[in-house]
Amino acid sequence: MLWQLQETEQEIFQKEKQLQNIPSVAAYQEKKSALQELAETLSRKEDQRRSLQKDLSRKEMHLLSLAGSLDESRKKLYSGEVPSVKELESLEKKVQVMQREKQQLEDAVLNLMESQEDLEEELSRRQHRYREEEEEMKRARSRAKEDFEQVQQELQALKTRKQELEESIEEGLLARYREMSRGGRRCISPVKDNFCGICNVSLPSSFRAFLFAPDKHVYCENCGSMLVLMEEDS
Repeated sequence: MLWQLQETEQEIFQKEKQLQNIPSVAAYQEKKSALQELAETLSRKEDQRRSLQKDLSRKEMHLLSLAGSLDESRKKLYSGEVPSVKELESLEKKVQVMQREKQQLEDAVLNLMESQEDLEEELSRRQHRYREEEEEMKRARSRAKEDFEQVQQELQALKTRKQELEESIEEGLLARYREMSRGGRRCISPVKDNFCGICNVSLPSSFRAFLFAPDKHVYCENCGSMLVLMEEDS
């Protein structure tokens, strides 16, 4: 039972390590992180789209206002309402400046509209990718949950087995085992073909007789492990 307890504790140790390094859990965390990065990129692109839309709206409003002012100035220029040549020259220059400004604004609006179209296409692609990645992340989360719960169940079964063994072992012997196994050291060694199962040193033939004595604790002279005669070697 001491040997079974030792092996069970070794399995518990390995299972606890496994619980911290489940591949499907690591894969889920990786996908979750990638999805978060994609969400942040989408958020930045959405902000960029809103900013571009505001800029486009301002320029369109300015262009509309400028076009109205330009029409009024042209009408005034060719209506004959301005008798002074100097005033006419000044008004003509003003119209020319407004025309240039209008052309620049039209070019800027056109560029913004093209940028907006490109950004909309990019956003659509990224949103589609986000939805795909989100579905994949959900599947990965489901696999990770199943694997994690499976390992947890196996670990709990081992802990239950350990408790049962501890309750079945005589208290003094259990205390001796605890002292010898400090630091996770393997200290219960099954005898295999008259060799110590831990250090593989050949045991004196006299040890075998002691191993059959129920009131004797026999230890390996090389590694100090408590020797146990397994059924197949008895």
